[in-house]
Amino acid sequence: MFETITREYQYLYFYVDGNKKIPIVSGAIRDLSLVVFPHKGLVQKMVDDFDIKTDLFVWIDGTEFLVKTN
Repeated sequence: MFETITREYQYLYFYVDGNKKIPIVSGAIRDLSLVVFPHKGLVQKMVDDFDIKTDLFVWIDGTEFLVKTN
């Protein structure tokens, strides 16, 4: 018998300004691939909307990943 994993992952998109991490979008999701591999249009929209001049990161349950480098 198989058990379905239904855990939710906490995520936070942020960029770094000086020594501060500036949060943009946060939430919880069960489909981790939507957070790790977001639609390219969404990434560019975040960069444009928040006028991000540095790198865009996503934090997932304690681990940080670089999403886009400017």
